Amino acid sequence: MGLVGSPEIRGPVYPGERVPGESSGEDPVIGWKLPPRETIVETKPDFSVTYRSNRQGFRSNRDFALPTRKRRVVLLGDSYTMGTGVEHQETFAYLLQRRLRKTQSYNFGIGGFGIDQMWLTLRHYALAVEPDLVVLSFIRPNLRRALSAYREGHDWLAKPVFRLEGGELVPMTIENRPSALWRFAERHSHLLEIGRRGEDSLGRHFPIGYVWRLNRVLFERIRDDCQAAGVPLVVMYIPVNRRSPAPMFERQFARLGIPFLDLAAHLPADADRLYHPLDRHFNAAGHRFAADRLAEFLTERGYARSRPASGSNG
Repeated sequence: MGLVGSPEIRGPVYPGERVPGESSGEDPVIGWKLPPRETIVETKPDFSVTYRSNRQGFRSNRDFALPTRKRRVVLLGDSYTMGTGVEHQETFAYLLQRRLRKTQSYNFGIGGFGIDQMWLTLRHYALAVEPDLVVLSFIRPNLRRALSAYREGHDWLAKPVFRLEGGELVPMTIENRPSALWRFAERHSHLLEIGRRGEDSLGRHFPIGYVWRLNRVLFERIRDDCQAAGVPLVVMYIPVNRRSPAPMFERQFARLGIPFLDLAAHLPADADRLYHPLDRHFNAAGHRFAADRLAEFLTERGYARSRPASGSNG
């Protein structure tokens, strides 16, 4: 039995610790996507929404293909970017192209993603559309998702997972996962869980702990891949509610040389109106808020200029 009042233990799940589930959207590179060319209706107490995927398995009413004369903006992220709880035309990805002249958005957001999966999506799918700009949006839980080899609570879908060795990212496997003794402690030690939660709390203000070290390297790889492709990168932090500011991020992304937009710093006093009451994803008003702030940021930084005619194939 656990200690009275002790916290629920929520340690990472390593390769080989679950029998992976099956999904029609399974992807060997990034873990999962939407099932290609499908229409899915999701009904919850907060909403009833229809999701349509293109042949690439991302939320869009069109396939991602060239050419186009418009400025191409790739959006990476999780369910907040994909638009859980709102219709396609209400997502901030779609609204962004309505706010910026001659811009076309490519929404590569997928529910449940960690920063590791966003990086792999950029490498293997998003850069193929030859974007003029990459915008990565994240919430704080995305950072901890990079520790696990499965999507918890969703049939344990398998995902890629990395570990740090000498400051480098190495794919984690059954052979190089943590020892059985350490994994047992992570599953049963309430003291370790208290430590994890303390690290999460302090991590809003200070760059401490393995979770941030791992994700910092992932952000570096995303930055480097964009630089190698000659594509600017912008990172946007999405607070899951008005009580989740993380002032540490602005300082750290400045050190990484990545332009950073902190939506938490722009939340209105009545911020609760931006979220579904129970589900806690952005509602339509939340997506309008995100699109407005992002469009302003990109315009101020000079990222909203039209695509030069000489750079178009179409």
